[in-house]
Amino acid sequence: MQTPPDPRPTEGLPLDPDLPPETSVPVHRQARLLLAVAAGGALGAPARYGFGLVVPASPSGFPTATFLINVSGCFALGLLVEVLTLRGGRGGFRSRYARPFAGTGFLGAWTTYSTFAVETDRLLVEHRVGVAVLYALASLLLGLVAVVAGIRFAVAVVPGRVSSEPGP
Repeated sequence: MQTPPDPRPTEGLPLDPDLPPETSVPVHRQARLLLAVAAGGALGAPARYGFGLVVPASPSGFPTATFLINVSGCFALGLLVEVLTLRGGRGGFRSRYARPFAGTGFLGAWTTYSTFAVETDRLLVEHRVGVAVLYALASLLLGLVAVVAGIRFAVAVVPGRVSSEPGP
């Protein structure tokens, strides 16, 4: 007779591996984490806006600024998550707040799916189907390539994994 699967296999595990398991306050209600996300977003949003002002629009209508922002954000997110993973369980303030600040906050505000969707729709409404398809496919494919490149770059640059387990 086969044992039924555990209906709550993650019970007792921390919701966020960067937080201590004894934290009883849900992640979305922890003021320090919310401040880290807000501070990152407060830097990422104006950075994206400024970049959009500097990068000229393509004569074909291809949304170059948003494309470059999203692909670079994919690279940065792959790099960030892999660096945090490779550094292991060092804990402490920096590792606990790095992902919410840089990943969710800064890169969440830097990258922009909504603008990607609006620009793709605008291109379709303007009957620039070829540019819209190129933009959508290139964004998705190069975004994936950029994530993998960020991960590989981190593996090449960050010294070996730091174990979270105590040594002998």
